[in-house]
Amino acid sequence: MISLQQQLLERLKQSTDLGDLKPSRVQQVPADSFHSITDQSLYTTYLEALTSEKQQQNLWAIFTYPKAVERDEQIIQLFYHVCNFFESPEQIVEYNAILCATEISKKYGVQIENILVPALLNRISNFPSIEYAICFTNIVPSIPICDIKEKVLPKLVELMKNGDNFQHIASMMFCSLPLNTIGLNVCILDDFLMSPVFVANYLPSAAKMLLATFGSQFMTTTLIQKLLPMTNSREYTREGAIHTIFQCIDQIVDQSTYIFILTAFGWGATNDSIALALISHSNMILALKPDFFSKYREFIMKISSSKDSANKIKLCQELSNCTLIFKGTKWNFKAIFKSFSESPDIEVRIAFLIAFPHFYNICSNSDQDFLYQLLLPFFSDPNLKIQEYLMTATHIYSLFNANLKTITTHFLKIFSSCTKWRQVLSCMRTCVSFPEEIIKAYGNQMLGIINNVIVKWIHPLSDQIIIFYIRFFQCSTRESNEEIIRQVLVRYSQSHHYTLRCLFIKLASSIAFICYEPFSMYIWPNVVELKNDPVPTVRATLITHLPKFRTFFKKTSDHESMKICETMFDYFKKDSDKYVRDTWVKTEEMLIAQHYHDLKVAYHQNNDTSLPTLGTSITKSTDFSKKRPETKSPVKVIRKSSVGRKISINKKPLRSPKATKGQPKSHLPIIYSQFAGY
Repeated sequence: MISLQQQLLERLKQSTDLGDLKPSRVQQVPADSFHSITDQSLYTTYLEALTSEKQQQNLWAIFTYPKAVERDEQIIQLFYHVCNFFESPEQIVEYNAILCATEISKKYGVQIENILVPALLNRISNFPSIEYAICFTNIVPSIPICDIKEKVLPKLVELMKNGDNFQHIASMMFCSLPLNTIGLNVCILDDFLMSPVFVANYLPSAAKMLLATFGSQFMTTTLIQKLLPMTNSREYTREGAIHTIFQCIDQIVDQSTYIFILTAFGWGATNDSIALALISHSNMILALKPDFFSKYREFIMKISSSKDSANKIKLCQELSNCTLIFKGTKWNFKAIFKSFSESPDIEVRIAFLIAFPHFYNICSNSDQDFLYQLLLPFFSDPNLKIQEYLMTATHIYSLFNANLKTITTHFLKIFSSCTKWRQVLSCMRTCVSFPEEIIKAYGNQMLGIINNVIVKWIHPLSDQIIIFYIRFFQCSTRESNEEIIRQVLVRYSQSHHYTLRCLFIKLASSIAFICYEPFSMYIWPNVVELKNDPVPTVRATLITHLPKFRTFFKKTSDHESMKICETMFDYFKKDSDKYVRDTWVKTEEMLIAQHYHDLKVAYHQNNDTSLPTLGTSITKSTDFSKKRPETKSPVKVIRKSSVGRKISINKKPLRSPKATKGQPKSHLPIIYSQFAGY
C-alpha cells in the first residue's frame, strides 16, 4: 500500500540537504505571525497565502488553516484551495494538505463534503495513497446516502479493476461505508469478492455489517459458495475467509457450513497460520461441536514444538483466551507450557509471562503448581527484558498466597541488581503493591536496597520513596516504626547531601499523623534544626511545609510546637537569600488567599436566610419564623496571635487581597487563620 509519509521519510534518508526537502523548516515562520493578524485581514491573508506561488506561504497557510477556521468560519470558503494542493508536484505540500483536510473533516464535514469527496476520488484514481483513504473515512458520516450509491460506490468498483494498490484503497474505503444502511446490492459485493486483496485483508472487518445486511443464511451458504473457488486456488485468502465465516456462525446445521469447517481444518493441518486462525475461534467451535477438540490438540502440539517463534508467540496469545480448550478436557498442558517457558527465543518467553495469569486462572490445581515451578527460573534469567518485566509483574504476584514469600525473595534479588533509576522506580511501585504480611516480613530488606540507591537518584525517586515509607509505616508495628525513624530517617536530616535533607522534610510532613509519638520525639527536633541550614533550597522546602506541621500540631493540641512553627515562619521573612524570601512570599500569598476564601464561606453560612427553621412540639415553626430576630450589627472577633498582638476583624464580605491597602501588622493570624479555631 502506498503511503505519502513513508515516501517522504525515505527521501529524507537519501538526502543530506534538508532545505531542499522542507524549506519551511529552514525558513521558520515567526511564532506570532498568526496571532498578529487582525480579524479584518484574516480572510485576505489566507487567500493570498493559499494562492501564492511561494511554497513557504502555502505551507504556512496549510499548517494554521484549522485554527484560522475556528477563529473565522468564513475562511472555510477557501477550503477548495487546500484541496487543489492534492495535485501539487511537491510531496511535502501534498502531504500537509491531506493532513489539513483530514483535520477539518472531523468538525466541518457537512460544510466541505461537496468539495472534499470529489477531490479525494479524483486524486485516488491517480495516486492511491493511504492518507486519502483515512481522510475519506472521516468524511463518510457527512456524505448523503444517495451520493454514496450514485458517486462513491461506482468509483470504488472501478478502482477494484486496477492493481493491488488501488484494490487496497478501494477495499479500505468500502469497509468504512455504512453497508447495512445504504442497501448494498449483491452485484456490487460480487465485484469486491472477486478481489483476493479484499477477501484476504478486508472482508473480515466488514463481516458484521454484511451479516446485518444480507442475513446469516446468505453468509453461511451463499457466501461460502462464492469464496470456496478462490480459497481453493489462492491459499493466502483462506485465513480471511475463515475469520469472515466464523464470525457469522451461530449454529452448525447447514451442510455447507459443516463442509467449510471440515475444509478449514484440512487447510490448518498443512498451514500453521490457518491453524492459529482456527484456534482463535475455538470457543465458538467447541461450544457448538466438541468433536473438534482432537483436531485442536493436534494443531497446538504441532505449533508448540515448531521452531517458528512468531507462530509460537501467537499461539501463546490465542491460548490465553481459549477457555474451552482447557476446561473441556483432562488433557495435560504441561508440555505446552514448558515449551513456552524454555524457548530459546526471548520474545516467546516474554509472551508466556504476559499470558501467565490467564493460564494460571484457567488451569487445574496440578497445572497451577507446575506453572509456579516454571515461573521461578525466570527470576535468574540474565536477559534484561525478562528482568524488567518481572520488576512490574504485579498481576503475576497477586496470584499467589502461600508461595508469595518465596517469590518475594527472588524479586528482591532483581531489585538489588537494578542499575537504572527507572528500574528502581518500577520495583518500588511493585513493593508498595505487596500485601501487608509481605511488607512486614521483608520491609527492612526493601528499605536497605532503597537506601543504597537513594543518594544516586534522589530527584526521580523522592515521591515514590515517600509513598513507600507511608505504606511501610502503615503495615509495621509501633516499635518497628520507632526503630526505623531513629536509625534511618534521622540520618537523612544529618546527611551532607542537601537533597536528602529536603526529602527528610517532605517525609516528616507526610508521616506525622501515622507515627505521632516517634515524630514528636525524633523527627520534629531535627526539622527545627534545619531552620539554619546553609543550603537555601532546604530552608525553602521547610517554608512550604510549615503550614502542614502547624496543622498537625493544632489537631494534636500541641500549642508549644504551633508557636515554634509561627516563629520560624516569621523568621524566614528576613532571610538573606532571595530564593528563600520569594518562597516565603508565595507561601504567604497562597495562605492569605485561602484565608479570605474561608472567611467568605463562613460569612455566607452565618447569614444564609434560606436555611430551614426548626420547630418543637411547643412552638410551631411558622410562629417561630415570624418572630425571627433582626440581624445585629457585624460581630467583631478578636484574634490573638502567637506574639500577643490583637487584630479586630469585621465579619463582612472582604475585598480581594489586591484591593487592601498596605499589609497587616502581623502576618501570623492571616496566614494561619485557614485552620479552624481562629
